[in-house]
Amino acid sequence: MDAIKNRFSKTVEKEVEEWNVVPPDEVPTSIVKIVFIGLILLSFVAHQILSTGFFTATFGTLEMILLYGSLSVWIVTCALMLFGRKTLSRDFDAYGGLLFAAVGIA
Repeated sequence: MDAIKNRFSKTVEKEVEEWNVVPPDEVPTSIVKIVFIGLILLSFVAHQILSTGFFTATFGTLEMILLYGSLSVWIVTCALMLFGRKTLSRDFDAYGGLLFAAVGIA
């Protein structure tokens, strides 16, 4: 019984140690996501500042918060992955997504 318990404990400890480790292949992906989302964000800002007609007159403060906020949450989530904070990135992504979904539905 002790052998089974020790093996289970070692397996759990190994999984917990690997839970917050960012795999090397996710680093370049996070960089690409930050650049791509940043470009999208800048294009929206340019459309709004230059009054190109992309945004209508009904595009108000709430809509700006939802649009720019959701894009900013993605950038922060990817930046946290770059700094090796995978667990915090998951939490921020989940709660940020729920917050924007709740406000959008309301």
